[in-house]
Amino acid sequence: MKTLIISDIHANVIALEKVWAEESDADMVVCAGDLVDYGVYPRECIEWIMDKADHVVKGNHDRDVVEAFENPRTEGELCWRDENATLLEQRHIDYLKALPEKLIVDIDGDSYGMTHSFGTGYDIIRSLEAFHEFSDERFSQPLERFIFGHTHRRELHYLSDQKFWLNPGSISYRRNDDPFRGSHYAVIIDGKVSLRSVVYPVDKLHQKVLASEVCHSQKSHTLLWWASE
Repeated sequence: MKTLIISDIHANVIALEKVWAEESDADMVVCAGDLVDYGVYPRECIEWIMDKADHVVKGNHDRDVVEAFENPRTEGELCWRDENATLLEQRHIDYLKALPEKLIVDIDGDSYGMTHSFGTGYDIIRSLEAFHEFSDERFSQPLERFIFGHTHRRELHYLSDQKFWLNPGSISYRRNDDPFRGSHYAVIIDGKVSLRSVVYPVDKLHQKVLASEVCHSQKSHTLLWWASE
């Protein structure tokens, strides 16, 4: 069995479709949140996930866009979340609102606890003790494997021979200290985790971003993510 693990799409359907072109033979699709915000195709990404994903959890940016839709700003600079909200219909918002904060997903007979982030900020689990504590507090049961998103850093972190957490990285954007400008994701095939990447046509997004009405600082931040190496 082949499972595609994705996260942090951030309204970038160009990257999402490129990953799917590479991995469309997947038997299951799992997403660790942040479908929207900081991008120009929120509607398309939500509809792609609604159509193809089997298990999805809610990310912090999904909550932000819901808030922007339900309580639109009437003054101040326009942010990505505000523009994303104007591009969505009620059915898209209902889908985002209904997403769970956490799930336990069976992949090849192993139980994976999935939630968007470990804690506040960009903290990660660094010790076996923290691993056990997180399992008990967040999932109320002992688990040996977790899937996270949020950090935009692709990682497979073992705490023991059998206990690990996986972050597939972001479909869309790297952190500033990572020069790669393509998509990061993961697949699990018959229980074995593989971290993968693919280059997508960034130039297709530039004109769409430039045409956006969001404030200059947020537009520049997104363009920086897509800058050439």
